[in-house]
Amino acid sequence: MKRILITHSDLDHIGSLAALKKATGARTYASQVESEYIAAGKPSRQPRRTGFSLRRLMRPFFNAGPFQVDTF
Repeated sequence: MKRILITHSDLDHIGSLAALKKATGARTYASQVESEYIAAGKPSRQPRRTGFSLRRLMRPFFNAGPFQVDTF
């Protein structure tokens, strides 16, 4: 693996990004806007609140820490 392209920073997309980069040595890419959210370890968009939320239930398992992408 040479490159990792992140299109948006949902927690289930960026939660293992640091570990994946460490394991593969791949360069990481995201847009400037998304890279700011990734650097903060936060999702760029808020999920819709509609009754039962699988995301809310799964949130403790997707602990994305701050991560600096290589290129935006």
